[in-house]
Amino acid sequence: MEKKHFHMSGMNGVKAKLVSAVCMLLVAATMVVSSTYAWFTLSTAPEVSGITTAVGANGALEIRLNADTDANDNHTPGNIVDLSSALSYGLDKVTLLPSVINETDGTIDPRFLMIPQYGANGKPSADLTGERTEAGKFDGVNFFASAATGVRAVGVSSGLTDRQYAYRNAKYAATTAANQATTAVATSLNTNGAILGNIVIKKSTQNSATYTPAEVAALGTIIDDLQGAIDKIETAYEEMIVALAASGKEVGDPAEQLPDVVYSTIRSKFADGSLTLAQIATNDGITLEVESTQYTVPLTGTNLLAGIDALQTTIANVTAADTAQQALVTAAKESYTWEEIDDVLDKLIVMSNTKLNGKSVTGGVTMEELANSVMNDGINITLEDGAGAYVEIAAHCGNYSANVTMTNVQAGGFTFESLTANMATNSTQDPKYLNGAQTEVAAAGEPSGESAQAAPMTEFYGFIIDLGFKTNAANSNLLLQTEAVDRIYEDNNNEATQGKGSYMTYKATTTELTTDQVKGLMECVRIVFFVTDTREILGEARLDTENATIGADGVTAKMYMYKNDALQNTEGSDAKIVALPQNAEVEVSVLVYLDGETIGNEDVAATDVKSVTGSMNLQFASDAELKPMEYGDLHTPDKDTNN
Repeated sequence: MEKKHFHMSGMNGVKAKLVSAVCMLLVAATMVVSSTYAWFTLSTAPEVSGITTAVGANGALEIRLNADTDANDNHTPGNIVDLSSALSYGLDKVTLLPSVINETDGTIDPRFLMIPQYGANGKPSADLTGERTEAGKFDGVNFFASAATGVRAVGVSSGLTDRQYAYRNAKYAATTAANQATTAVATSLNTNGAILGNIVIKKSTQNSATYTPAEVAALGTIIDDLQGAIDKIETAYEEMIVALAASGKEVGDPAEQLPDVVYSTIRSKFADGSLTLAQIATNDGITLEVESTQYTVPLTGTNLLAGIDALQTTIANVTAADTAQQALVTAAKESYTWEEIDDVLDKLIVMSNTKLNGKSVTGGVTMEELANSVMNDGINITLEDGAGAYVEIAAHCGNYSANVTMTNVQAGGFTFESLTANMATNSTQDPKYLNGAQTEVAAAGEPSGESAQAAPMTEFYGFIIDLGFKTNAANSNLLLQTEAVDRIYEDNNNEATQGKGSYMTYKATTTELTTDQVKGLMECVRIVFFVTDTREILGEARLDTENATIGADGVTAKMYMYKNDALQNTEGSDAKIVALPQNAEVEVSVLVYLDGETIGNEDVAATDVKSVTGSMNLQFASDAELKPMEYGDLHTPDKDTNN
């Protein structure tokens, strides 16, 4: 048998082939693993997750001097209003004389304070009068009557005639009433806009919508609000007519000023109801017969008369809406159709001239259009000219708007739990009637024909500080802060931000006054907080003289809110001044005066024109727990604290 022999050279070839095969296997395995990364990756917006971070917060209560401009920049919001500059504000020139606040039903009169008139016998008149007091600002040398806000003195300008006072007082009263009207109607839209918005959307998206008793009742509230605004507009026009009759405007042939008896007669006739704006509109002006002489007040062709004429239409519409709404309430139905409530709505908010995101409501709005509105520009409801009482009042006061949140909105068979909308008037009246009338009255000028600068204030009875407050906290109230606290941080030890609390310090200017007499005088000081525009009284503060301290600077007494004939503590509602809406400024003014009903000769010095001099400090707080951003340059915590 032939044997086959294997040589080493043959074995080596096999090994090489095996090694090569194993290597190829390993390469193939590697390629299989690597091929995982060659497939498509589903990724269009990659992210990094698991990162923990936080955004800083800053709770704030801001304060500013409510003035358009201010040399010391106090009108810019911050945490302090510094009125120490005598040159800018002139408070060092104000020496308080006894007076009484001029208020009716919780609202301060435009003349602010009532003062006595003294006869030759030295006795004050039995009836106080507010006719001769007025508020004004400092021009660097003197205080002059002005309607501008900021720091104001309340006093009397010597050398002015009764006629000049009548002109000024009527002009300022007209401005105040116009501001009150604007505030009233804007507040009404803010308060009731959600109901109106619901009705508008329901009407625009449904052909056979029904309306609830609550919606009908809300229409009654709206009517009451509008009637209140109309009352203020009427007051503004009446005061402007008195001011125009008392002004320096010359009429007739030969041209001359109307005599004093004309403006005084007009005022008395407005007061007793024998002269009304409706009569003036019907007669196209005013012609009076006084003491067998006829006088005509120059109203023809003015914005004043045009405004009075236009107002009669609004009054008729709101009156008709009131009658229709009361009939619906009397019917007491479970639901109402559009045809039933249209008699009310057609006078308040006319649908054919109301637009939902630029489209007439009566044209119908599809659910797609409504959804696009919500997703894109938001819901905008615009009351154009001819859209009823809201826009008619805007023709007098100026346009206004409100951001409202509507709940349970019924639209095209769907219910939206919450929708936010902006409601706004778009009156094209130019100038607005009240603005145009005010310009005409101002142009008529002082009765003397001179500038108001001819008669500075010479007697002072009080002063006013106009402030603006704003917070980013929800559901909070403005409080009077009696105890001194840091203006930013509770645990701070930084003298630059340390507040001083609310107090007054008075020092006698003569040795004839004892400490007890100074305390007695301080007991007569009144600090009244009121809404700047409407002059609605918010509350009053007084000084705690029983616990006053005596120092080198004089007698120092802390200030507390005064309610129910007693000083209140500083806890919660006892120190409350006014509610603060979130992220909206509230304008609050402070009137300081000396109560003439409680002060007597025994309380003041006899041989000096001034009894005491001193200083006052006001500090405020919020009942919300505000957490400020920590800023090292201002925050230097006390070492004893754990913060």
